[in-house]
Amino acid sequence: MKRQYKRMTRPIESGYAYIRAHFREDVSIAALAARAGYSTAQFIALFHRAYGLTPKKYITLLRLNRARLLLSVSDLSACDIAAHCGYEDTYHFYKLFRRRFGETPSAYRQRIGQGGK
Repeated sequence: MKRQYKRMTRPIESGYAYIRAHFREDVSIAALAARAGYSTAQFIALFHRAYGLTPKKYITLLRLNRARLLLSVSDLSACDIAAHCGYEDTYHFYKLFRRRFGETPSAYRQRIGQGGK
């Protein structure tokens, strides 16, 4: 049983690593699932079981954490940061950032004293 579980998790770990390396791109969960040999639904379920969140939520988490880092260390505008982190729609980025961190990107930058160096 343990050997079978390891065989099942290897493709999921590969998907996790791929997402981590390419989260700023348009990552296709269906393509990751097909490469792993699973249906999209199976891949999502196995990913969630292994990591506690869906692939889409993991991508969002990586993007928002990168955005927060860039807001704190760079002079890039929030629009540029959104694009750099893989968001084509700045409004969507602002909405997700506020939902995750409880404030807008501009408010976050101002609060931490970055204010545009």
